[in-house]
Amino acid sequence: ALSGVHGTIEEKEQAILVTGSRQREALFLKRGLKLRKTVDYICEQARYSDLTEPTAAQQYVDYLNMSDRLQLDTILYPDNLENAHDQLVELINDQKNKKQLAEASKKDRAIEKIYEKIAKKFSFADEKYILRPAKSNVEIVREGQIQHICVGAGNYTEKMLRGKSYILFLRQQSAPDKPYYTVEITPEYEIIQRHGKYNKEHEERIEVDAFLNQFVEEKTHGKKHYA
Repeated sequence: ALSGVHGTIEEKEQAILVTGSRQREALFLKRGLKLRKTVDYICEQARYSDLTEPTAAQQYVDYLNMSDRLQLDTILYPDNLENAHDQLVELINDQKNKKQLAEASKKDRAIEKIYEKIAKKFSFADEKYILRPAKSNVEIVREGQIQHICVGAGNYTEKMLRGKSYILFLRQQSAPDKPYYTVEITPEYEIIQRHGKYNKEHEERIEVDAFLNQFVEEKTHGKKHYA
């Protein structure tokens, strides 16, 4: 696999131990990186980050690929590979988020038109929590980005526009603009799902579910229950 690469037999043997076949192809055949320097760098970064050498090698390949994708002047051997890699991941995610928000804004007017119609039906509050529908498609996508949940996907917006289900934002009274829980509900007050950040719910879910049950009972005059 390294027959066309300049280096000693010993250097090639070490490269085989440190990297997988795809990594060797990406680093030495396609990019033509120096064998000894690159292998030494991968081993050093593996020790620094407490990673296995093949994992560090893959992280290095990913770093170089992301740098190409972002059209950056690549630092070929960054001092801290893990930090450099994570910074590029953030840049790519930032670009992706901005693109999603730009696309989302095209449907804002459609969501705004139905908001007035559903606001009273699906708004609720007590001394601790507030519940309201999403006011725009951009809000829905941003909610998904901040909470790291799938609610930002376009099909949820389409469901709202078709009247199949609605996205509601559950907030704490103390932080009404900060995402806390996200709820999907049918027009008949059947709660399909409710999720906190990263789809993880902890002990606070007991209070949240009690609040949602109070909301459902009040809106249906006690005909339905949630929790």
